[in-house]
Amino acid sequence: TDKGLTFMNTPGNDIEQLSGMVAGGCNVCVFTTGRGTPTGSPIAPTIKVSSNTFTFNNMNDAIDLNAGTVVEGTKTINQSRTE
Repeated sequence: TDKGLTFMNTPGNDIEQLSGMVAGGCNVCVFTTGRGTPTGSPIAPTIKVSSNTFTFNNMNDAIDLNAGTVVEGTKTINQSRTE
């Protein structure tokens, strides 16, 4: 019922989680992964964020943003957003 950014308590399984968010009215999903689950939604755009560079390098065709560089300290959050 609120406009703007909303956090939801969804099921823990990747596919059910995205389905729950879209069913709840989500327009854009942000999916974080450490092991490289290539989950997306055919209904709402899904931005896939990797939490480590190893996974990003091995699946860079399926991951949109590498947040591993922030964890490693090689880039700031702002620098990683501009890639």
